[in-house]
Amino acid sequence: MLTFSLFVLILANSSLALPITTTTTCAIPKSFTISGFTKFTPVSSNPNPARVDFSYGDDGASVRTYCVLLGSTSTTIYDAPVACNDPDVRFLFEGNQLTIFEAYASCNATDTAQVKGSISVGTYCYPSPAGVPRGEGTQCQTPSVSLGGSLSPA
Repeated sequence: MLTFSLFVLILANSSLALPITTTTTCAIPKSFTISGFTKFTPVSSNPNPARVDFSYGDDGASVRTYCVLLGSTSTTIYDAPVACNDPDVRFLFEGNQLTIFEAYASCNATDTAQVKGSISVGTYCYPSPAGVPRGEGTQCQTPSVSLGGSLSPA
């Protein structure tokens, strides 16, 4: 019995000395999806503003946000990217090129890092009549429900 007790005691002490390894995963966004992309340009007599809007989602940090640019259909009038509802996501839109910037917590958790990605947005445009919510103008939207792209370190 004494031998068995000593064996259990030695086993218990040796197992406490073994290092416990934990695996931490770092969610780095690698791709993104744009859905519901629309661009509206009002006629000159329409008081409603021009706008670009879409929903954004990534695969890594599980960010989901809504992005809108009011008063223009291009970010060329700004010196910096436009922030989305989630301020960690910003965008530039010029011509048909959409560039996304996303800040995220880096793997060392003390800094933030940034990724970016660009996609070409093909749209189908049609006249918008006066009776619809945005009023008379030209409404453009993507023919597919969503578009995807890759993200890489900025």
